[in-house]
This record gives sequence, structure tokens and C-alpha cells, in this order.
Amino acid sequence: MNKIPLYILGILFTFSCIHASAQPENGLFKAKHANGETASRGHYKDGLKTGKWEYWTETGSLVKVETFEKGKRNGRYETYIYSNKPAVTGSFLDDKEDGEWRGYYENGLPHYIKYYKAGLPDKTWIYFHLNGQKASEEKYVDGLKEGLATTWSVNGEVSTEIMHSKGKWNGTAKTYEESGKLSIVSEYRDQLRHGEYKEWKKGVLVEASAYSEGKLHGRRTTWSAAGDTLLQEHYKNGIREGHAIVWSNKRRVSETNYMNGKLEGVSRFYDSEKGNLLYVMWLHEGRPDSAMNFYPDGKRQNLIIYGKDGLRTGNFTDWYEDGKIKTTGYYMNGERQFIWKTFFPDGSIASIAAYQFGDLVETYTAKYPNGKKKIEQNYKEGKPVGPARIWDDKGKLLPASSEQYKEILKTGLPD
Repeated sequence: MNKIPLYILGILFTFSCIHASAQPENGLFKAKHANGETASRGHYKDGLKTGKWEYWTETGSLVKVETFEKGKRNGRYETYIYSNKPAVTGSFLDDKEDGEWRGYYENGLPHYIKYYKAGLPDKTWIYFHLNGQKASEEKYVDGLKEGLATTWSVNGEVSTEIMHSKGKWNGTAKTYEESGKLSIVSEYRDQLRHGEYKEWKKGVLVEASAYSEGKLHGRRTTWSAAGDTLLQEHYKNGIREGHAIVWSNKRRVSETNYMNGKLEGVSRFYDSEKGNLLYVMWLHEGRPDSAMNFYPDGKRQNLIIYGKDGLRTGNFTDWYEDGKIKTTGYYMNGERQFIWKTFFPDGSIASIAAYQFGDLVETYTAKYPNGKKKIEQNYKEGKPVGPARIWDDKGKLLPASSEQYKEILKTGLPD
């Protein structure tokens, strides 16, 4: 609203090349442009500007008239567009803006009406759009905004309504969509959000929350454009605190708990399409302690233990859907360590591997479901030592050149 129109900026560069006569102590003063046209004219008294002073462009168009008294601007002040239409009209008192001031667009329609008192904004200020519609209205007391300030769109719809006190946002602030529907309602205190906050999109409530001194404080809930709940969480002085739930497709996808802005306690995560529990994680100060994954039917799939640094540390167990053990092992600082075993669904051992700081060591052994050996491979520091020994399911040792040997080798060793 307070941008300087381009035609005013043009006036500021009009007097870049001026030839002025010597300043008199008393009497008439004239200055000319390089082309000989008068640039300015006025009088001095006791070495100070006095009375009416006028200014012109190089083409002879009047651009400004101002009045002086003892070197200070006192009285009418006017600037003009090149067509000699008024651009700004107002007055000064002791070199400070005073009284009513008006600004105009190049088409002659009003740009603003505002008031000053001793150089400070005063009374009601009104701005207009180029089409003549009111753009904004605000009130001033002692140079500070006071009461309701309103803005309008070009088509005349209310855009914002904001309450002020002593120059700051205090009270209710409202914004509207272009359609005229309410968009945001928020309470303010000393320019900071304080109290209830609500937001709509196309008439549908999409957020409701509360603030204290500019920070989220209390429950915050969000909804989709269809009105479905998406999020419910709590804040204390801008930091998440307590229970939080996230929804998608009208189903819960997560339930978490916070303490001082960090995840704490049990967190649960769900399938957004079916709603079944996917995994549960236990956390402390934002770091995981342990986690359990679940099959779609709700039975446990695996259990993971974490250390204080958030890396997997401790026993690892993986189950089949029927509850029988599928894998056992141990992690240390996020790396596999010690003996790892896999099992067939009947409980018999499928493979045995040894790890040291994530690297395979010693002999890896895998079996067929009938208990016969399938493959043996020696390792040192994660690298194979020598060729693998591979058998068929009848116990026959296969030559390394056979196709069956090669096929088993492709998938028979651990990653």
C-alpha cells in the first residue's frame, strides 16, 4: 500500500542537470535546465527560503509546488503528474506533514487519503485500488495504529481485518479467501499470536490450535479438505508434549508420545489401508530402545534391541507367522556379532553363521529341510577362504564345475 508510484520516482530524477544562479540573501532565485527551461523558482528572505516555490520538468511541466516560512516548509505542498494532474496534495507545519494529504493515480483517481499531526500519522487513512475500489482503511492515534484495520481485494471483497492497539496487533485478526470466505481467525497480543487459531479452506475447517506468546500451546488438530481428521498433537510453549495421533484414509497411521519435544515411551505405527499394527517402538529422549514388527494378522515378526547411541545392540529374534522362531542373532553397535541362526518352519536349523563386528568369520553352514548339508564356506574378516563345498539334497558332494553347484552358490551364501 505504501509503495511510491513510478511517476513520483520520475519526479525525483527530473532535476539531475540544473544550472542555478547564485543564491541571493533576499529576492528571487531561478534555476534552469540544460535546455534553458526553468527548473525552479522562489524567493529568499534573510538567506532562507520563503513563500511559494515552484519546480518544472525540462519540457516545462509543473511537477511540484511548496510553501516556505523562514526556511521551513509551511502551508500547501503539491506534486503533479506530467499532464499537470495532481499527484500528491498536502500541507506542512514547521517542516512536518500536517492535516489532510491526498495521493492520485495517473488516471486521476484517488490513491490515498491520509492525515498527519506534527509529522505523525493521525485519524483515518484510506487507500484505493486503481479501479476506485477501497483497498484499505486504518486508524491512527499519536502516530500508532489503533482499532480495526481492514483491507479489500480489487473486486471489493474483504481480505483482512486486524485489531490494533498502540501500533501492534492486539485482539482478533481475520483473513479471507478471494471468494470472501473466512480463511484464518487468530488472536494476537503485542504482535504475537496468543489464544485461539483457526484456519479454513473453501469453508472447511482444516486446523484448530492455540498459541501463547507466539508459540503453539495446547492441542493442535488438522483436518483434510473433506473434513477427515489428519493430526492431533499437543504443545507446551512451542514444544511437542504428550500424545500425538496421525490419520490417513480415516485410519490411524501412528500414535506417538513426546516429552520436551522428543519421542518418549511407546510409539505405534499402523497400515494406512488395512489398519493393522505394523510395528511398535520404545524410545527414550528421542532414541529407540527396542522395536517389534508385526505380521498383518497381528502376530509378532521380529524384535530389535537398541543401545544408548540408537544403534542396534542386543538380541535379535525373528518369528514365522505361526509364532515359531525364524532367526536368532545378536547386534553390537549396529553390526552383527557372534552366532546367528536361521530355522525352518518345523524348528530345525537351516543355517549357522558367525560374525565379528559385522564380518563373517569361521565356517558358514546351511542345510536342506531334510537335515542334509547343503553348503559350507569358510570366512576370514568377511571374505571367503577357499571354494565353497556344496551338496545336493541326497548328500552327494557336487563338483564346482556342475551347473547345480553354480545355481546353489548364487543364493546359498549370506549377504
